[in-house]
Amino acid sequence: IALDLDPNPNRTDVRLAVLGGDRGALLDLAGAITVTEAEPETLVLLSSALFEQGEEQLSIRLMTDGADHYPGHFLLNFWAGQLLAGLFVDPQRYARSEGYLRAALAARPGVVDVYNELGDFYRSVGDHLLASRWAERAYTLAPQNGWNGDVLARDFMIVGDNERAIEWF
Repeated sequence: IALDLDPNPNRTDVRLAVLGGDRGALLDLAGAITVTEAEPETLVLLSSALFEQGEEQLSIRLMTDGADHYPGHFLLNFWAGQLLAGLFVDPQRYARSEGYLRAALAARPGVVDVYNELGDFYRSVGDHLLASRWAERAYTLAPQNGWNGDVLARDFMIVGDNERAIEWF
């Protein structure tokens, strides 16, 4: 369907390589791409395909270079933030993920997943109070999502606010 709906030749090449399971072709495409000349959507697609092929470092480099070049692009920043937060223990790289997530938030302040990711980020660095604030914002945006309430309850429990935790559970 994507091949029919999006005739962009660069993204078509990526999709055909994915359909063919051709990791070498994906690596060739990554080697030939110039971040400053590529469309952000192409960078997201290629980076995602490389990540799925186990090329985490190359995927992250493309995504973060793309986010740096297109600082207002939601998906580049969102995925760069997620990838950096999820894969690295290195504090410098990990700290960069917060900046990308906040840039994604600035690009699209109504996307609940960004609030959840920021909450996860602060939870993982041990700041459960700040994590609970992000969880509250996520719940405000999507109160119908039971997961948001559960996460919020756990955050309150961890910071010792058992009364509010019970309320949310």
